[in-house]
Amino acid sequence: MNDINLSKEYYDVKDIMAKTGYKKSKCYDIIRRLNERFNKEFPSSIIMRGKIPIWYFKKIMRCEELDEYGKKRELNHQVKVPLA
Repeated sequence: MNDINLSKEYYDVKDIMAKTGYKKSKCYDIIRRLNERFNKEFPSSIIMRGKIPIWYFKKIMRCEELDEYGKKRELNHQVKVPLA
């Protein structure tokens, strides 16, 4: 049986702390709120408590942009959290 490494597909609280510069409790709140939003957009999906899909985090937080060739490029700045 093949083991699947989910850590490469999901951010946990330590990853969010590194991206935002916030403390652990605030980052857990961010993950919770993003998971609520994710669940509304994709109601049939399974939510993993304490983790958020990397692609969804980047989509909502606008951490990527397209370069002149149309390829995704990750921005190198701390993320501003638009969770209002």
